[in-house]
Amino acid sequence: MEDFKKGRSRVLERDHVLMLGWSKKSLSIISQLANAGESEGGYSIVVLAEYPKEEMEQELKTATMSEENPLLLRGSQVVFRCGDTLLDSELFRVGVSRARCIIALSRGDMMPDEADSSMLRQVLSLKGYGFRI
Repeated sequence: MEDFKKGRSRVLERDHVLMLGWSKKSLSIISQLANAGESEGGYSIVVLAEYPKEEMEQELKTATMSEENPLLLRGSQVVFRCGDTLLDSELFRVGVSRARCIIALSRGDMMPDEADSSMLRQVLSLKGYGFRI
C-alpha cells in the first residue's frame, strides 16, 4: 500500500500518453492533451518524474480547482509515478512499451547544456525500446 501511495506501483494502462519529467510547462501540456483527447472520451496520461507524487497531484488539483481559468481534464485521467526517467526498470513500470506516445521534458532548474545532455540520454534510453525518434 505504501508503494501505491508514494507512486511506486506499476501502471496497467495501454495506449496512454507518457510524460517523462515535470516542469512548469506540464500543466499546459496536460491541458492541451485533454483538449485533443476529448473527442475520444479522454486520454490516459501517465507522468513519471523525480518529484513526489503528492506534490504533482496537488499541483494538478490546484489547477483544476482554480476559480480563474481552471484546467479542464475533459474525460482524461492523469496518473502520477515517482522515479528516475532514465532507468529501464522505472520506464517498464510506467508501461513505456505500451504507450501511444512519449513526451520528454527537461527539468527547469538545469543549465541549457545540462538539459541537452539529459535529453540526449533520455532519447538513447527510449531508442532501446524501438521508438523511432
